[in-house]
Amino acid sequence: MKVAVLKAPERIEFEERDTREPDSNEVIVKVLHAGIAGTDLRIYKGILKPKLPLVLGQELVGKVKETGDMVDNISEGDTAVIEPVLRCSRCEYCLSGRYNLCEGLEVLGVTTDGGFAEEIVLPEYMLHRIPEGIDIKDAVLVNPAAVAFYAVKKAKISFDEKVAVLGGGPIGLSAVQFALRQGAEVVLVEPEEYRRHFAERHFNVETLSPEDADDLSGKIDAVIEASGNPEAIGSATEIVKRGGRIAVAGAFGAESKLNFSLIVRKDIEMHGVWLYPNIFKRVIGVLDRGKINLQPYITHEFEFEEIENAFKTALTEGAIKVLLEF
Repeated sequence: MKVAVLKAPERIEFEERDTREPDSNEVIVKVLHAGIAGTDLRIYKGILKPKLPLVLGQELVGKVKETGDMVDNISEGDTAVIEPVLRCSRCEYCLSGRYNLCEGLEVLGVTTDGGFAEEIVLPEYMLHRIPEGIDIKDAVLVNPAAVAFYAVKKAKISFDEKVAVLGGGPIGLSAVQFALRQGAEVVLVEPEEYRRHFAERHFNVETLSPEDADDLSGKIDAVIEASGNPEAIGSATEIVKRGGRIAVAGAFGAESKLNFSLIVRKDIEMHGVWLYPNIFKRVIGVLDRGKINLQPYITHEFEFEEIENAFKTALTEGAIKVLLEF
């Protein structure tokens, strides 16, 4: 099978590898589509520095090619979206359902090889079958939507509250949709004009540049930080009301500075949002009922063999989600 390997920052090379036989509880998945995630881009640029060489890719949809002897919840020929989290299933966190905090946690494309490959072998529990009514291109975006769903859940957003979402990428845009579904009044804060226009056009939502976000100071009930910009945390603490909530979903490539005096004096409730424990199936259900629309995020599509061009495009203005087809 063909595999795209990141050898060094901004250098991807193809290799031919054998697909190993699945263990009894594993399946072989033929990858159909993959999204280039924000984490992929940060690793590609050298902002995040996992051990290289590494196969990137964590936003994956594929068809089950072969199953191990003990696999019983998914079958050959099923189409599934991959939840890219490997866990031990034995530690206190896994046993309590908080497997995103597993002591032996591995994440595809970050701490172990991911799915920018023609085939991948995975434990059965990582696969979520896609109902027939969901387009597989929508299913590729379950991953960022799941982060957003978890962030909105942690921020405890309710009807008629004013919510600010910082960052207009797929996570932020999904957070906008989920917050609107909760009946909140939502404003998106995003530096790129084309992303602001995208959100206004598709979701009829108010948008502001970060420079204009000062107008929100002390007026926001809940903030979803989805930009990954370390400076955005400071903005979040400024615009949130006294007693407000902040859910931090952005993946930071650098340390951020917090005004803890402000956090204390405003009695701010802050939540980290790490991955998406027990969220994938809920997002798939929301998609299946047609309650959110993810496919508009896809601005560019490339064949797998064009992966270098796909990454370069994903880093340009005008790109929101770049998709690979295998």
